[in-house]
Amino acid sequence: MKTIRKYGLLVLPIVVLSLAGCGSSSSGTGPDPFNNGTPGSQTDQTTTPVTTQAPTVSLAVETDLAKPTELTNLPQVDANIGTVLLTAKMLNIGDTVLIDPTTNTPIGKDAPIPNQSVSFNILAGPGSITYSTPVTDRNGAAYAILATGNVDYTTNVIVEASTTVNAKTYRAYTQFQIVRGTGKIELGNDQNVPVYTLPADYPVGEDFYIFHQFSFLLTDSNGNPRVGVPVTLSVHSTVPATPVFLDYTTIRTGSDGVGWFNAKVTLFGPGPGLPSSASVIYKARTNDPFPIINYKGSVYKVVQDKLSSASK
Repeated sequence: MKTIRKYGLLVLPIVVLSLAGCGSSSSGTGPDPFNNGTPGSQTDQTTTPVTTQAPTVSLAVETDLAKPTELTNLPQVDANIGTVLLTAKMLNIGDTVLIDPTTNTPIGKDAPIPNQSVSFNILAGPGSITYSTPVTDRNGAAYAILATGNVDYTTNVIVEASTTVNAKTYRAYTQFQIVRGTGKIELGNDQNVPVYTLPADYPVGEDFYIFHQFSFLLTDSNGNPRVGVPVTLSVHSTVPATPVFLDYTTIRTGSDGVGWFNAKVTLFGPGPGLPSSASVIYKARTNDPFPIINYKGSVYKVVQDKLSSASK
């Protein structure tokens, strides 16, 4: 029995030393016995750990609309004539490294997440998603175009962007308003056409033509020019009744939202020493389902010289 006790005392230190040796080998100085060789699950203590379990992802979505003013709480866009660019951005804000699903390259902390599918959905308000990119780009951004719908009054729109990373869904939201009647046509505020002088011998009642060129600017509710939009000009009224010819009644805006009209106004020779004038009101309107309308007034005038004493 004494012999057995002595043997047991010798074995115990050996076991303790063996266990101490196992502990030192898992500290990273030797091979990891739990490494199964697959890139997605290996843990290398000399680098940042790579994991695909429950990463922390930042997803944000925004519009290209102007920031709200003191009078509005939300960005605004015109009804049925506006398009809104939606941008969703993804970042890895966790302490772990993600793996790019396409290139298999690591995505570190605070880095954009590329090649990730993002869905855009309209949760409230009229409109439709007419285009969206399939995945995020190298900057972690995905894009979509939203076309606004018709409304009879100011209506809020809520858009959701969602994505799924490693079976975990992330969502982000943005809001804006569809409004009516805030876009406008600014007809050129040029000075009235100058007074023309006719010679004394100009035949009474004969036509005299005045040519008038003026511009207009078409903008949306945010003051941005609307490009390639048809605008129709007409003569709203004349006093007295005066023939007015427009070379083109419908003009499309250019790349700066500006268009030009030519008008030819007919006055008549009033007679020696007499004036002749006319007031013309022009009406400009868009061809939208709910058109934007504006008016411009111009005064046209001619004066005929008096006959000289020698000709009387």
